[in-house]
Parts: sequence; C-alpha cells; structure tokens
Amino acid sequence: MNFQGYRRQDGLAGTRNHVLVFPTVICAARVAEMISRAVPGTVSVTHPHGCGHMGREKEIVIRAMAGFCAHPNVAGVLLVGLGCELITPELIAGEITNSGQRLEAVSIQAEGGTTAAVEKGKKLATKLLIESYIARREPVDISELIVGTNCGGSDTLSGLTANPALGAAADRLVAELQPLPGV
Repeated sequence: MNFQGYRRQDGLAGTRNHVLVFPTVICAARVAEMISRAVPGTVSVTHPHGCGHMGREKEIVIRAMAGFCAHPNVAGVLLVGLGCELITPELIAGEITNSGQRLEAVSIQAEGGTTAAVEKGKKLATKLLIESYIARREPVDISELIVGTNCGGSDTLSGLTANPALGAAADRLVAELQPLPGV
C-alpha cells in the first residue's frame, strides 16, 4: 500500500509541502507571523524559547527546533531571528544542514527593524514558496509514513470518543504494513 508523498533530499517523505516561517526566538515570533500572513501559502509556528537556555537544555532546544524545521512536511524554511538571541538562525541552520532542507534567514536587528525585516522576509518566503512548487507527489510505501498522535486529555469524553477512534485508525494503518524481514 502506498500514499502520495513528497520525497525530501534526506530520503524521508512528507504528506504536505509547507514553507515554514520559523522564529528562532520568541522575540521574533510576531515578525515571523507578519511575514507568513503577508505570503499566502506559508505557515508560521511560534514557541516560547530561544533565550536563556544553557548547556544541555540549549542543545535539546536547538535539536527540537531543527527537527521541526527539517520535518518532511516542510519544503523550505525561513528562519527569523532577532539578532541578540542565544539560539540564532545560524545554530539552527547548522543542525538542519544534514537533512538537505532548503532554508533562508532574516535578522530583525541586521535589517534595521521590524518593517525592513518583514519586507526582506516576504521576498525570501516568496522565493521559497516558488521553489516548493517544483516538488511533485509520488507513491511512497505506507511503511514510511510518520504519524503523530495526540491524546485528547483535555476533554472528559475523549476516552469514549476520540481515543477509541484514533486507536481504530492506528490499528487499520498497522494492519496495512507488510511484516519487516526477520521480525
């Protein structure tokens, strides 16, 4: 069984072809959202991190951010930094490099403020979006599909409705997989 996916340079396949506008620090989140809103077809995701992380915690945050940006559902990423943060676009880019992910970066302070950064970011995001149109769906074996699930723990009825439905869907997906050799 196959699904129609987008094959990425690192060999993984995604079901989506998003251009992600990603702030490397919470202080740049508003600018990232402004860029994404101005360039239809892009998505922006915010987070409360990027400053004040030290040692092992900093390494974990960088790895998590880079993993998010290099996800196979992402065709390209625009990193938006403030310019004085501890977790810079360069650090994230360094971690993303092995995935072959297409990326650009903009720094609010280097551009001279919000207005200039949004203008440059719009141009870079548009460039990434145009490049993303080259990707074509292709048949990918269902065993390569990566599925994320989430418990509906915030709803008292989720144990009666959503969780069983999610379980049934996962059971159907697993039933479609061919047994792995030697397993």
